[in-house]
Amino acid sequence: MTPARKLGIVVAIQLLILFGVLGFKQYTVLTSDTVLLKVQDTDPRELLNRNAAVRYDISSISPGDVAWDEDAPRCCDAPVYVELQRQDDGYWTAIAVHGDRHHTRDGTVVIRGTVQDRYTPFGPPSPPFEIRYGIEQIFIPEGSGADIPSGTGHTVAVEVNVDRFGNAVPRHFVIDGKNADLRRR
Repeated sequence: MTPARKLGIVVAIQLLILFGVLGFKQYTVLTSDTVLLKVQDTDPRELLNRNAAVRYDISSISPGDVAWDEDAPRCCDAPVYVELQRQDDGYWTAIAVHGDRHHTRDGTVVIRGTVQDRYTPFGPPSPPFEIRYGIEQIFIPEGSGADIPSGTGHTVAVEVNVDRFGNAVPRHFVIDGKNADLRRR
């Protein structure tokens, strides 16, 4: 095999991997349902970073507040599927946690998350359980983090696309029901 042919194979494999990763996210965006998730109050200094970490209302769930299936894990970085339902105000909240991907009601969306392992010196972790969905890091254009209000008086949310497998992709911020126009300064 000639060196040119070897190089061609290596480049083809790299391109295949690159397009596979991009195609995976694009599939989620194109074939998904759109949900609006409320964001918990965030430290304004955190939003000045270009990759802000946000916490959603569905990031902390107690089994007493939702239907938590017996087969759904409660620790150890284990995967769970959180069933979301649209409320009257347009925001989506958790109604159930499952160990597999199924719906208990019509009109709901299931998002895949991971129960975070918390150290407790005496026995198993106690509720509420922290769940990460892989959508906590959101890009904010440089200099526009100050446009996102914090504290009371404003409702900050993130529009998220969720595909039928539970994979999620954050799209943009929504402030007081309106799309946030975050531009680089």
